[in-house]
Amino acid sequence: MISAPWMAIARAELGEREAPGAASNPRIVEYLACCKGGDKPWAARDSTPHCAAFVSWCMLAAGQPATRALNARSWLRYGDPVAVEDARAGDVLIFWRHLPLPASVLNAPGHVGFFVAWGPRGQVQTLGANQGNCVSVRAYPRARLLAVRRPKGAQ
Repeated sequence: MISAPWMAIARAELGEREAPGAASNPRIVEYLACCKGGDKPWAARDSTPHCAAFVSWCMLAAGQPATRALNARSWLRYGDPVAVEDARAGDVLIFWRHLPLPASVLNAPGHVGFFVAWGPRGQVQTLGANQGNCVSVRAYPRARLLAVRRPKGAQ
């Protein structure tokens, strides 16, 4: 099993939820602020897609490198690639969103989170943010998985 201290950090954030209306949850704004452009007025609100910011925030809090980008597919070039069948708790999962565009299309919509486990029907249990407007564990179809990545040197 890999040593994934960022998972303890991510689990501690479970339940952080977007604020209703025009208000913003300060913790989600904090996730965004760790990313390039995340402190800009147009981005510094919890309605901004923040799954990639959450993963960066968790990695940085654990002393790991991060993409510090607001787009989920920025994680496609992170760390080392991992075969899907070798995914372990804490690995970074990158999914396509809306259209099944290949991983080579880096500026397309996506979603990113941390691998928790395989679900009973082959789904991927993912701990991430912006899942039902909160930090949660949610199942995604394996068919939407573009890549699994692990920080360089993680055992």
